Amino acid sequence: MKNLPLLFFTETTEEGFPGFLRNRKIEDLPIFGKYRIKEVHESFTLKSNENVFVLTDSSDLSKLIGIFNSEDVIVLARSSNILCLSSPLGLQQLHEDAEIIKYRVGMRPSDLYSMRGDTFNELLRDLTEGSDKSFSTFVMEVFDKILFYRFTKLVDINGWSLLIRNICEYHGANLYPLTDPDFSPFVDVIYRNIPTLNHDIKIGRNGFVKNSFLGPGSYIDGFILNSAISGSVKISKNARVMNSVILSGNEIEENVLVENTVILDGKGRKIGKNSTVGRKSSMKNADYPEVIKNGITVIGENTPVPPHSKIGSGCFVGGLNEPEGPIYLNDGESMF
Repeated sequence: MKNLPLLFFTETTEEGFPGFLRNRKIEDLPIFGKYRIKEVHESFTLKSNENVFVLTDSSDLSKLIGIFNSEDVIVLARSSNILCLSSPLGLQQLHEDAEIIKYRVGMRPSDLYSMRGDTFNELLRDLTEGSDKSFSTFVMEVFDKILFYRFTKLVDINGWSLLIRNICEYHGANLYPLTDPDFSPFVDVIYRNIPTLNHDIKIGRNGFVKNSFLGPGSYIDGFILNSAISGSVKISKNARVMNSVILSGNEIEENVLVENTVILDGKGRKIGKNSTVGRKSSMKNADYPEVIKNGITVIGENTPVPPHSKIGSGCFVGGLNEPEGPIYLNDGESMF
């Protein structure tokens, strides 16, 4: 992508991320326990290009009208897609017989597109006429509907792609590098290119960690398997965390089982002792079936989970009120 105009569309958690108390930029979310998505973008997608236009609202689009020539080749990417390309795109010759190209990276889907300047200018005029949607909704429609249905050529390129368009994909993006052997080289590239802090990670005498990411300041005295644990998380004795993503500020108390779950930021929140949260299944949530699926359970920001709670697969727990007693949710149910 070097020297080619790259339009980088930023997005927020407004669409597809239930459980956050306020709208956050997707690029500010933690990834792999110890990084921010923004750091990965800056080290790969944005670093590989010297001509980047970062778009954060609709007014940024209006400024692009008329600045590209018809023979230019424009690259479009979005902040909900982590990309690491093995080599620059050879675009000019590809566009001799295609208006819009969609790229499959490392045989995985991506939201990386390119088009000629004349095609982009025509598309831009259509996009900037009378839209009153939020910018994140607008970006989602551009990539998921307009570009996806209008591309005229699919091209395979080498590298890695992780989509993070909703909470379910966020769970998968954190764990694919742990469970998919094809992503092992990607993890090595991340470690070589992004400085990280490994200090203050403490493993207690009862702690056992296998195939997991740990963030700085975490304390592990329980069992962790195939999970991403952000900084300042405490996993207590006899607690078990498997195939899960736990963001900062959470304490998992003794004898708790967490499986196939995303636990958002806690700010001192405790998952009470002797509780079970999530399990492996293909269950969808009844209230958010499009984004809480594949059996993923989501515990919202700062939402208390009292001791002895039993929360099933595909569940959503939100709200800040302290429950009067344990939470009991069957598979696919929600509590607000």
